[in-house]
Amino acid sequence: MKAKTAVLLLILACLIMVGAAFLKIQHVANAEYFLTFALLFQVGVFCYIAYRSLSGKNGKS
Repeated sequence: MKAKTAVLLLILACLIMVGAAFLKIQHVANAEYFLTFALLFQVGVFCYIAYRSLSGKNGKS
């Protein structure tokens, strides 16, 4: 996996988490669902990066 892809995924995950936390602070209805999605997205990103790094599939054919 290219470092650029991993960094972009991590930045996106952080932005989604910040947005979810902001909605929760503002007491937006159903913000818990967005917060849950943000947490699951972060876990998915970490798992994807770990899988791509450990499996040796670094984007090379």
